[in-house]
Amino acid sequence: MHRNEDLSSNKGTYQTFDHGTMQLREGVGLGRQARGDLMFRTRLLTTWFELDPDDILENVATVQYISASSDGRRVYRRAENIAIPLLPNRLPAISEDENDIWPYNGLLEDENEKESSPDPVNKRRVRRYLSSDEPLKQWVADDCRDEYLDEFICLEGCGQYINDSCPCCKQEGELADFRCADCFGGELVCAKCCVRNHLHNPLHAIEKWTGEFYKPSTLADIGLRIQLGHTPGYSCSNPKPPPQNLTIIHTNGLHHVALDYCECDQYAHAGSHRQQLLQHRFFPATHKEPKSCATFAVLEQFHMQNLQGKITGYDFYSALEKLTDNAGLMKFKDCYKSFMRMVREWQFLKMAKRAGRAHSLTGIKGTGPGELAITCPACPHPNINLPNGWENAPPGERFIYFIFLAIDACFRLKRRLVSSEKRDPGLGTGLGSFVEDKQYRKFLLTVTDQREISSCTGLSALDHANTKFSTGYATTGAGVCCCARHELISRGGVGDLQKGERYANMDYIFASALQYHDVKLHKVISYDIACQWSVNLLERLRDLPPHIRPHQIGSYNTVIPKLHVYSHKPPCPTDFSLNYLPGAGRTDGEGIERVHAMTGPVCASTKQMGPGYRHDALDAQWLFWNWQKIVGMGPSFYKKLVKALLEAKTTQEEFERFSEQQSESIHEWEQMVISWEGDHTQPNPYVVPKSGVTEADVKLVLAQNEAQLAAQGIPTVHETVNASAFIVAGLGLQEHQRKAAHHVKNTNIWTPTQKTELLELRTRLHHELARFRSLQSVYMPPALAVLTATGSLAAAPNPPPKRKRGEHTDDEEKLNKPHPIKLQPLLLPSELSIKIRVRCHLGLDEIKKQMRDVQCRTSLDQIRTHLYMKSGLLTYKEWHARHQAANTRSREQIDENDRKIKIFQDKYNTARGALIALGVNETEIEWKELKDVDLRCMEDPEKDAKRAEWAKKKEERAKKNKENTLEVPGPGEGYRKLSWIWEGAGRDLDVSTRMHEALRVQWAQSRSRAKWWSEEVALLREEMRRVLAYFEYKAAWWMERETAQDRQVSLQLTEGLRSYARSQAQLQRDMASRFATMWAPLRSEITVEELTRLEGHVVDERDEDGMDGAEMDGAETGSEEEYIEEAEGQDDYLWDN
Repeated sequence: MHRNEDLSSNKGTYQTFDHGTMQLREGVGLGRQARGDLMFRTRLLTTWFELDPDDILENVATVQYISASSDGRRVYRRAENIAIPLLPNRLPAISEDENDIWPYNGLLEDENEKESSPDPVNKRRVRRYLSSDEPLKQWVADDCRDEYLDEFICLEGCGQYINDSCPCCKQEGELADFRCADCFGGELVCAKCCVRNHLHNPLHAIEKWTGEFYKPSTLADIGLRIQLGHTPGYSCSNPKPPPQNLTIIHTNGLHHVALDYCECDQYAHAGSHRQQLLQHRFFPATHKEPKSCATFAVLEQFHMQNLQGKITGYDFYSALEKLTDNAGLMKFKDCYKSFMRMVREWQFLKMAKRAGRAHSLTGIKGTGPGELAITCPACPHPNINLPNGWENAPPGERFIYFIFLAIDACFRLKRRLVSSEKRDPGLGTGLGSFVEDKQYRKFLLTVTDQREISSCTGLSALDHANTKFSTGYATTGAGVCCCARHELISRGGVGDLQKGERYANMDYIFASALQYHDVKLHKVISYDIACQWSVNLLERLRDLPPHIRPHQIGSYNTVIPKLHVYSHKPPCPTDFSLNYLPGAGRTDGEGIERVHAMTGPVCASTKQMGPGYRHDALDAQWLFWNWQKIVGMGPSFYKKLVKALLEAKTTQEEFERFSEQQSESIHEWEQMVISWEGDHTQPNPYVVPKSGVTEADVKLVLAQNEAQLAAQGIPTVHETVNASAFIVAGLGLQEHQRKAAHHVKNTNIWTPTQKTELLELRTRLHHELARFRSLQSVYMPPALAVLTATGSLAAAPNPPPKRKRGEHTDDEEKLNKPHPIKLQPLLLPSELSIKIRVRCHLGLDEIKKQMRDVQCRTSLDQIRTHLYMKSGLLTYKEWHARHQAANTRSREQIDENDRKIKIFQDKYNTARGALIALGVNETEIEWKELKDVDLRCMEDPEKDAKRAEWAKKKEERAKKNKENTLEVPGPGEGYRKLSWIWEGAGRDLDVSTRMHEALRVQWAQSRSRAKWWSEEVALLREEMRRVLAYFEYKAAWWMERETAQDRQVSLQLTEGLRSYARSQAQLQRDMASRFATMWAPLRSEITVEELTRLEGHVVDERDEDGMDGAEMDGAETGSEEEYIEEAEGQDDYLWDN
C-alpha cells in the first residue's frame, strides 16, 4: 500500500473514489496508522481533504464538494469547513468480512440524508490502492523514471563483473570479455567458457567488451560449432560442414551459425541432412542443401502472432532484422522469401498434424476434401453427438435437432490479378474450408452472367452480381458458409467469387457445405437475400455437377438475418424473420458478419498473394477461429443460458398476464398464428392490415358515380370531360410540375441531350396547362378572372436566360444550368376562397377532398417504401463500399432516393394543406404535418432496446471510472421513438377494429418472445449435451489412432504417434471435464435468485483486468464487480498441441 502522506509534517491528502466511498490512506494524522482502509460512506461524488496539524488540533478541515446535475451535464463545486469526526480511542480490528471494515458508516452523513441514502448492505466494495489502480501515475509521482533509466545505463558497462580473469574457469590469462544478453545474470566470462556454456543454447546473442563499450559478436566467431546427429557436447568422427555457414532465423534475430552434419557410422541412425536439422528443431528453407533455416520456436511464435494479432510476415521478419541490427551495419542475406516459404509449410503441417493425418495409412496424400477442417461440436451430428432415435422426437421437441447454417459473401477478401494456380498451387486447397478448386472453376466456366435483379433490397448481393468491381482482380471476394449459432466455418464452405455474388457461386458453396450434414436434419438457412435466393433453389441445385449435387436436401427454411431483414420491403420482415420462425430460439443469423470482421485485418496481405498461398493462409486463420470458438463455448454457453433462463421466466409471466386480459380473443388469435406459421399466404398476425385504397380506386369510384348520373339523364357541363376527370387532370399537372422542378433544382451538370429533353418537357407542360385552362373555363370560371386580375393567365413556360454576343462571365456554371422551373398557379378549389368556390361547379369540393385524402395515404405508403430502400442502401454502403468510386455511386443512389422521398413529402403536405383549406378541421384531421424529422427509417425495436442498454452501461462505466464528472451526451439512438408515419397502417378501419388488431399484434409478439426464450433454453441445454458428447467421441477417435495402424515405421515414430494421440485424447477429456464443471450449476432446476447471483459470476480463471498476483493480493473483488468474458483468446496453449 502506497503512503500518500508526509510523516515529517503529519500532513495528508485524502481522496474519495467512485460515488459512495471515501478511503483514508493513512489514518487522519493523529499519530496512529490504520493498517487497513478506513471506509467512510458519503453522498459526495468526489471529496478532497487538505489536513494540516493546526486544523487537526482545532478539529476542523476544508472539504471540497463536487457533484453533478441530474442530467449529468454540469458539475458543481463548493468548499466548506467541517468538523473532523473524533475517532474512538481504540480502532476495531480489521475483520475479514469487508462489511465489518469500518462500523461507523454514518459519521459524515447528515441526519436528514440518512433516510434517503441507499442501503449498501448487499453491495460488495473493492479495496483501492494507488499502486494497482493507477500504477502509471504512481510510478511518475515516486520519481521512478530516473531510477529505472539509471539502471538501464548501468547495464551498458561492466558493473559488478569487472574482473581481469574469468570467474567461471578462473584461469589466469583468460580475459573475461564476453557476456550473453539472453542468459540470466549477464556476467563476463572468457571465450572458451562462453562457448562451453552455450552448447545447449547456440542461438543466444553475445556481446564483447572492448575495454570501452560492448560490441555485438556471435558464438560462431569465438569457435562454437553445432554438431548434428549427436548429443550436444559429443563430437562426430566424420563431421561434414555445409558449403557455407547457415543463416538461422530465431526469435531473437538472425544468426550466422557454424554447423556440421553427421556422416559417421551413426549416419543411418541420424538420417539425411534435412532430417538431422528437423531433429534439432531447425526447419530447412529447402529440402536439398539448405542455406537458411528457421527454428521451430520462431515459426510457432509467428504462427500465433499471425493468427491472433494478424501481424504480417513482412513486419515480423523486419522486426527480427531490427533486433539483430537496428543500425544497418551488419550484412545478412535477405531470407524473407525463404522465411515465408517455411511459414507456409509449417502452417500446413500443423493442420495435418492436428487432423491426425500422420496416424493414417494413406498419410497426407490420402487426405479427403474437408478433412483438415475443425467441425463444430455443438451442431448436431448423427452417430456422434445425437441420441438414438432422435429423428422420432415429438413434434414439439424436434427443433432442438435443427441445424442452423448461414451463407454470405465477403467482398473484402479480394485477390489481385497476380500469379496463377499453375505457378502457385495450394498445399491444402479443398482439404479444409475451401471447396475443391479445379472442379469448382470448371463448373463456373459453364455459367453465364446472372440476370436476376433485386426487387426487394438495396444490398450488394444482387446489385453487383456480375460486375462487383472485377477489373484488376482475379477474385472479387469469397462466399462463406458457417453454422449460424456458433459461427464456425463449415467444411468445404468457402469459395472464391469472380464477378460478384452470383447464384452459381453461392449455390455451389452451399451444396459443398451441405454434403457434410445428414439429410434427415431440418435445416434453417440464413442469407441476407434469402427472399430471392430461395426462389427456384431446388431447380438450381439439380443443375450442379454430379460430384457436388445433393441427391436430396430434406426439409429446410430460409430466413434473413435480423439486422438485414429490416432493409427489405414488406412482407419479408415477417415472412423471412427469425423472430417468427418456430424453433429458432434467439438465433440472429448475423454471426457470419462477425466472421467477416475477423478476416478483415488479414485482407490487406492476402489480396497481394497468389491463389495457393491465399487459400493456405485463410485456411489457417479459419481453423484457428474455429478452435477459439470451441474453447470459448464453455463461458459463452454459460452466460447465454443464465440470461435465457431469466428472460424465459420474465417473458412467460408477461405473456400469461397479457393472455388473461384478452382471454376472449386468445383462441382466435392463436389459430391465426398457427395458420400463418404453416402457410404464409394466410393473414399475417404480426402486422395490422393495410388500407387497400389507392388513387386509382378513388378515380374508379368517381367515374362510376359520373356514369350513374349520366344514366339518370343528368347532363354534364363538358361534353367529353366530367368533373372528376377535371380534378384528376389538375392534380396530375400539379405533380408533373413538382417533379420537373425538383429535377432541375437537383441536377448540377447538364449535357446537350438533357437540355433538349428539358425543353421538350417544358413544351409538354405548356400544352397540359393550356388544356387545363380550357377545362377550367368551364368548371371554374371565377378562377380565370382571378388569374386575369393577377396577370398569371398568359404566363408561358420560363424562357432560358439570354446572353448577348461577346458577353463573358466568371461563373459559366450558372449559364450552363437551365433556368429553374416556376410552378404555375393552377387555382384548384382548395386555393380559392369560399366566396369564389361557391360560384364554381357544384361537387368539385367533395371530389377534391376524396382525391386529396387518398393522396395523403398513398404518399405515406411511398415514403415508407423509399425509407425501406434507404435502410438497405445505407447498409450496403457501410458494408460493401470500400473505395471512392463505390462510395460515390452509393451516395448518389441514396441522394436520388432522398429526392424521391422529398417529392412525396411535398405531395403529402400539399394534399393535407388542401384538405384544411377545403374546410376540414386541422385539429380533427387524421393526417399529421409531415416534417423532416419524421422521415426516419424503421428498425428492430429489440435492437433499439439493446442500444439503450449499451448506452446505459457505457454511461455507468464512464461515471464509475472517472474521478471527475464529465458532460454526458444526450439520449442515444437506442432511445429514439418510432416515427408516427409507421403507425399509419389500417387507418381506414374504425377505432374499435384498429384497437382489436393492435392488441392482436401485441399479443402475437408477446407470445413469440416467450417462445424465443423457452426455445433458447432448450437449444442451449441440448448444445451443452452435444458438446460433451462430441468431446467423448473425439477422445475415443484419437485413442483408436494410438498406433500407426500397421505402418512399417521406426520405434521413434511409433512412440511419437502413440504419445500425440494420447495427449489429444486427454485434451478432449480435460475440456469436457472443464465444461461440465462450469455448466453443472445450470443443468438442474434453479431459482431466479440463484440465477441473478450467477449472472455476474466469473467462470474463467484469468486474473481480473489483467492484474498480476501482487495486485490481486491488494484487492478484493465482489461478484457484482465481476463479469463473464468470452473466452476467445484464452487457453491459447491448447492450440499449440
